[in-house]
Amino acid sequence: QLREISKKIAKELSITGPFNIQFLVKDNRPFVIEVNLRASRTFPFLSKAMDANFPEIAVDSFFGKARPHNFRYPKNVIVKSPQFSFSRLLGADPVLRVEMSSTGEAACFGRDYDEALLKSILSTNKFDFKNRNVLLSLGGELNKAKFLEAANILLSLGYTIFATDTTAQFLEKQNVKCTVVRKAYQESPNALDIILGKKVSFVVNLSKVETAVQNKNEEAGRIVTDGFRIRRAAVDCQIPLFTDLHLARAFIKSLARYPVGNLEIKSYREYLENI
Repeated sequence: QLREISKKIAKELSITGPFNIQFLVKDNRPFVIEVNLRASRTFPFLSKAMDANFPEIAVDSFFGKARPHNFRYPKNVIVKSPQFSFSRLLGADPVLRVEMSSTGEAACFGRDYDEALLKSILSTNKFDFKNRNVLLSLGGELNKAKFLEAANILLSLGYTIFATDTTAQFLEKQNVKCTVVRKAYQESPNALDIILGKKVSFVVNLSKVETAVQNKNEEAGRIVTDGFRIRRAAVDCQIPLFTDLHLARAFIKSLARYPVGNLEIKSYREYLENI
């Protein structure tokens, strides 16, 4: 469906050469956010994934030498993960919004989505997998409920879960064993001490910042400050940070499927053999 939409847009706008479309899909219904009449970083990514020289094909089309191409989609999966520079931006809040914040990326092949995702995330973060501790600070009841399966997976993998107060209360009600820690603005020992002492392998922080800003009362201000302090401390200590629910769950599920020590390493040409 996305390919057909792209073809119609290219035909209607009389586009020759590369162009970039931003799609948003909700409830399996695609929406076009924008169309850029230029190549993007997706261009070399697709060239690598498909083993096709798309820049050469684009140049041919510019000079009237376009010809049909039959591309076979690879059996492997390739995923690219963003690289951020928040550690160099002192005081910046490392929470992701609609604006582009990444300054680089790493792309990796895998047998399936889980393996490719895991490899790409490992390529852009420094994990200490000898450290089997994780800090969870999940704002909002919906975030807590949707993360429950991932929390149980962490326990099955042998992780010790540290959780801020309301997160810990929710997990304990669901019979998920965890250790409660005070919020960052409370007295020591608190969540900041856990991070600054590098006692966790990674941090999952899902804060309800929007609600807090709207309310603008004392407690809401604490929510913003607490979430910001946790995120900022993780970045400053170079501890991997997840602020997106879907990515955090996908990463944890991939850890369960593919132990890091058993990840398959192949050359680029070996992956292309399956195209």
